[in-house]
Amino acid sequence: MEPTSDDPGRSLRRGVYLLLAITALASAAGRIMSVRASTGETPMLSANDRSRWCTIAALVNHGTYEIDSLVARRDPETH
Repeated sequence: MEPTSDDPGRSLRRGVYLLLAITALASAAGRIMSVRASTGETPMLSANDRSRWCTIAALVNHGTYEIDSLVARRDPETH
């Protein structure tokens, strides 16, 4: 069954689908942006999150999976 251009509800359905998609994306973005760690510094809530981001940083910056230099580096204000 092919949709025809004279379907009166087609534009309404597309508008509703678009509205639902935008609402879902905005809701997901709002949840992501509202995440705070217990210290309030970063959204990295577990050691697993930190190790993933350290691995990504090591691959991008050094081209290796070795994260020792990144783990040893700390923020001077928080030690």
